[in-house]
Amino acid sequence: MKKYLLFWVLICLAPFSQAQDISIESTLESWKYEKLELPLDFAPSITYQGFEELKFAPGMFKPTSTDYFSYIFLFKLDNNSLLSKKELKTLLEAYYKGLFSATSANKKTTATHSDIKVLQIQGYKTNYHATLNFHDCFNHCQQLSIIIELEQKLQNGNLHLMASASAQPQSSEVWDIMRRTWYEIK
Repeated sequence: MKKYLLFWVLICLAPFSQAQDISIESTLESWKYEKLELPLDFAPSITYQGFEELKFAPGMFKPTSTDYFSYIFLFKLDNNSLLSKKELKTLLEAYYKGLFSATSANKKTTATHSDIKVLQIQGYKTNYHATLNFHDCFNHCQQLSIIIELEQKLQNGNLHLMASASAQPQSSEVWDIMRRTWYEIK
């Protein structure tokens, strides 16, 4: 009898033994959702397997908006170790250089691929803060300073990179919204 009781207790607890996978799809309903499989077409040097989820603020592509160039993104990588500061810098630069190349192909701009770079990245192990020089060629290729807050989390054999990115000051309301969203998801 004790064996059967133990068996049923273990069966009932099994669904709770692994943490729920992180996803941003059902958050921020007014923000536009996209999901991309890795490796990314526009950044082939990023060789990780997995996917990226993105949520774009309503004013993401409107330079006069208070949430212009603001979004959250989640990389779920088939990787069972945290990335070093150097690996994160390499990943961010490859991603944004690829994005710049893809969006600037048919635009007249003096900006070049080499203008896209991580200016600084600070943090340790799981939490990082980066500043990136970028040119928004979704619009008029204007130069932007993008701030990225990033957290790494190992879960269910995968590495989750959870990030908020914005050209807005960190004191702006959009940052409060993005931080609150990550707090609620985790």
